[in-house]
Amino acid sequence: MPTFPGKRDEILILAAQIVAGIESDPAEFPNPPFDVGPLKALLMQTAADGADHQSKAAAAKAALDRLNGRVGEVKDEAKRLLRLAETVHKNEEPVLERIGWGVKSGPHWRAPGAVRGLTVGAQGAGTVVLRWKAPERVATVGRVRAYCVERETRTLDTRISIEEFGGWKEISFAKEIVLTDQPRGAEITYRVYALNDTGQGPPSESEPVVL
Repeated sequence: MPTFPGKRDEILILAAQIVAGIESDPAEFPNPPFDVGPLKALLMQTAADGADHQSKAAAAKAALDRLNGRVGEVKDEAKRLLRLAETVHKNEEPVLERIGWGVKSGPHWRAPGAVRGLTVGAQGAGTVVLRWKAPERVATVGRVRAYCVERETRTLDTRISIEEFGGWKEISFAKEIVLTDQPRGAEITYRVYALNDTGQGPPSESEPVVL
């Protein structure tokens, strides 16, 4: 069973076929009653409307392209004036506010995170090698400048504290350090924290050693 199309192009194609078919066989489709004049006129007007629409659409696209190009030029010129104003009135907030702008704030840097993966390497008589990994990298954290190593010391038998964390420190600019002249016959616990221009991060997990 035929179904009348719903799409615009299909409707126009079917209408043109109807006109052509009726005009090609006047015996089967006499006029009257098969007068295709109104349909032909409508098709011609539709074609004219379509051409007008395409012309206006092309003109609208060209106008939109011109508008976008002009907005780009406005953006560039506005940025130029703002950069100039920032140079001349760098920290003058009230002056910059008059042109809808303001003083740029620098990044809010934070102290680094915790040092990771502290391990004990080679050991000797009063000597120990410590290695670790840098803290997780975060965009708002400034570059690590150095690492600080601390130790805590306790007796082996009674576990009495001989030295608390913070009493002894060593600075390293690498992610490892060779420590010499370390206490012997005691339990030494080491920990490391990272330093940047903002401050120090939390300490790593501690690592006990007996030399």
